[in-house]
Amino acid sequence: MKSLCWAAVLAVVSVLFASCLDNEENTPVFGSFFTVQKSAASASGYELIQDMSGDRYFPSLESIGMVRLDNVKRAFLVYSYQDDESLAQGENGIYYIDLVYSSSAFPIETKDLCTQQDTLRNDSISSFSSIWAYGDYVTTAANYYVYRRTFIDMVKEKVSNDTLYMRLNTNLYKNEGYLGIASSYNSFRLPEAGDLEAEGIRPVGDSIVIAVAAKVAKDYQSETQYRYCKYKLE
Repeated sequence: MKSLCWAAVLAVVSVLFASCLDNEENTPVFGSFFTVQKSAASASGYELIQDMSGDRYFPSLESIGMVRLDNVKRAFLVYSYQDDESLAQGENGIYYIDLVYSSSAFPIETKDLCTQQDTLRNDSISSFSSIWAYGDYVTTAANYYVYRRTFIDMVKEKVSNDTLYMRLNTNLYKNEGYLGIASSYNSFRLPEAGDLEAEGIRPVGDSIVIAVAAKVAKDYQSETQYRYCKYKLE
């Protein structure tokens, strides 16, 4: 699948978009990364699971048209709380929100892990800023030298002790039609906990370590860089 590249998205990557913005009515709005699920418990038919916290957010039916969520599994969304009572509901891990139209809101491409290790190239990543894992996905945030067709893939390499080792790859369909540098977020579905344990991974408590390597272009050469995060097995 073609990578979704966003040249004008956030300059600094964080797991949660902590800055508070104001809309035209001076209502505070917030942004977070979510897993999107269908839910009969929500008036809009959607339930949003916030990364890291696991809290459940129910968007209002009136605001669901602000962002198209059909066939979207992961997204960065901007929202406001419906009222003070809705904010207080968060003590139970459930929030009632209105989605807010914003140019910084965007879907995130979700993919399965790739198995074709020797067909991929690693020469178009310009910076590899961070990774985080929650729910069923590990998400990467990086900058790429973008050509007309750039494919982003994740390859599982091995399991060792408490760590799952993977590699972020890019595959250029043609090394022509250079478009510039763009930011990209991609979420990759992690193996089932039972499959990892069958391979011999040994969790510490209920968590493992995710280690992702990427070959990053630097000073007209490339070097392998690693990013790490913890992942709680469900």
